Amino acid sequence: MEYYTVPNKYGAQIPLQTEVRDKLSSLDVVWGNMYEGEDIDPQLVLEKEVEFYRGAPPKWLNFYCAEKNQKPFVKRDIYTKITELIQKKRETNHSISSIDLFHQPGSGGTTLAMQVLWDLRKKLRCAHAIDSADSKAIAQQVIHLFNAGGSQNQNTVLLFVDNIETEANEDMQFNSLQENLIENIKQSNISASTPVVIILNCLRKKNKTGKEKLMLCTSLSKEEQDSFNAKHAEVVKGHERHKKFHGFNIMQRNFSQTYITEACEYLKPLKTKKRPRNAQILSFLALINSYVPGSYLTETLCLEFLDKKNQISGRPTLEKQMEAFADLLVIYSTCAGEAKSKDRCIRMAHPMIAEKCLGLLTDAGVTLSDTTLKLLSNLCPQTVQPYFMKIIKQLLKNEKQVHQKVRKKKNFPSPNLSKILRRKKTNQSVWDCSNMQLRSFKRIHLFHKLLHVFTTLN
Repeated sequence: MEYYTVPNKYGAQIPLQTEVRDKLSSLDVVWGNMYEGEDIDPQLVLEKEVEFYRGAPPKWLNFYCAEKNQKPFVKRDIYTKITELIQKKRETNHSISSIDLFHQPGSGGTTLAMQVLWDLRKKLRCAHAIDSADSKAIAQQVIHLFNAGGSQNQNTVLLFVDNIETEANEDMQFNSLQENLIENIKQSNISASTPVVIILNCLRKKNKTGKEKLMLCTSLSKEEQDSFNAKHAEVVKGHERHKKFHGFNIMQRNFSQTYITEACEYLKPLKTKKRPRNAQILSFLALINSYVPGSYLTETLCLEFLDKKNQISGRPTLEKQMEAFADLLVIYSTCAGEAKSKDRCIRMAHPMIAEKCLGLLTDAGVTLSDTTLKLLSNLCPQTVQPYFMKIIKQLLKNEKQVHQKVRKKKNFPSPNLSKILRRKKTNQSVWDCSNMQLRSFKRIHLFHKLLHVFTTLN
């Protein structure tokens, strides 16, 4: 595309100079004219559609094609409340305001937030914070985006911040972003009549307390169910392999546990000894996706583990090597548009499938401590990638909370965890192995704590 546009507060589209766009590397901006007039490969469109229905995060291309082909995404009931709230925030004189959208893992919260951004891209300057932890860079770039096109063309930024877990990181990360935004607004001497930024703060939360003003749950209203049923008929008509679209089917079946059980039934009986490497990858993904929804492993990491001894000839794809397990997984690119990712991601198709698989594994005698040890010792090279360190930290935080709840209430927080917590087996070899194999880690205390948590859980 020759140029990208963003709207001013009157709705006129303002083309941006290349040097302005280059300053927005921490933001995934939804341009006002995104994909318009581009020659998009139909095969790429189909590929991204299938990935999404299987359980991958949506891409902006999915929204563009759905809109262009008049096959829109299903709008959840809460969508209208969010857009009305955004409009109210636009009418205030507050430079910074926020909307908290709580969502249960797997309920479609990220998709809903992206849907709101896409639909408002010609009215507001919409962007997704790529790394919500880098609040300083995000704040600076939000100001750049607000000011783009000159003082006469300033317009409110609608910023989508996707936080991994509410209960673990509290409000620390969000407060840091707000503080940096306030500081940058002061330094820029902004005195506009329109709000600078409205933050759509998405927070994963497993249990509803009743205090949440906006929360997307793993249940459908009658209107939502009717819409998903109509969409299902459209999907069946357009795709032969629609039965493997677990990401979509779980929602269309109203998050049915019966559907989950049937989808995972073919895994039985599970081996507990001499398990093939692809089965071990399944257990790694079941572990991290159960406790850290949205987490993933990279394709390169998995391929290296599958061919540890360089005995596999012909370099078969990850999909082929995962064999029957591939039906419960989704492998997708992290790059937008036609760009091909150098390293694709792999995760379970849905958090509910991850929890079911983890339950089947523990019932078969594959302990959490054993899975954790194998995960750390086999998939962590000397230099641990930042994304993987975040997953480990989150695992540790979540399990610490489980222990606190058990000690305080003396009961079990969920049916799945109760089965794990009631197991009294110990794994004395965990500590010896961890000392031997994990010595190279700079942050070894994190891994030791994590192993200790999972050892006491088993």
